[in-house]
Amino acid sequence: MKPLYIYVMALWSLWIFSPASPAGADPAGAGQTLKIALVHAGVVHKDPEGNRKELIRLNREAALGGARLILNTELAVSGYSFQSREDIAPYTETEAGETVTAMASLAREQGVYIGVTFPERDP
Repeated sequence: MKPLYIYVMALWSLWIFSPASPAGADPAGAGQTLKIALVHAGVVHKDPEGNRKELIRLNREAALGGARLILNTELAVSGYSFQSREDIAPYTETEAGETVTAMASLAREQGVYIGVTFPERDP
């Protein structure tokens, strides 16, 4: 039997939400600097609603601080270390779920790229 961590790693997906390119942007990016933010949130295990709210706040803060690429803690929405498929199932989402919707909206609003992972449910 495979260790559980291999199974959990196979469940999550990395989503990076990107805004539309600003008009007149230099596609080569010559002379530009990219500010990156790494969000290491205090994730509460099995509290997706609270975690999502905190992630949105932290990502907005990073964007307002000038970050253009924001990467979040692994499985920051659901928490980590599940014991079985049954244990993680209530915390899975689809690409049309609350996390993707909220982060995509924030990325568009702030004109940033956001990377977030979550346990994905394949309908």
